Amino acid sequence: METLASRGFRIDTALSTDAALERVKAASYDVIISDMGRPEGDRAGIDLARKLKAMGVAAPIYIFCGQRGAASLRQEALQAGVTDITSSATTLLSLLPLPGSD
Repeated sequence: METLASRGFRIDTALSTDAALERVKAASYDVIISDMGRPEGDRAGIDLARKLKAMGVAAPIYIFCGQRGAASLRQEALQAGVTDITSSATTLLSLLPLPGSD
């Protein structure tokens, strides 16, 4: 998160899918980054993406996941509305639009 903040991103953290959905209902986000697995499930990131898309959220959604998870879950994630999925922090940073670069 420090790397994102140093690049100008304002960060808002939610620790569950429900908390993330509540935050998105209350505020607008330019980008959403989710981890894949949380205590609520191994595919929590995909579940969040589906719910966000059903709400009409237009912000790009990126999922960061474990070492080999990205490749095996790519198709399912993209079908759920995820913009991209990766297990590489470097790749994630390269995918994100810079703040203010509309």
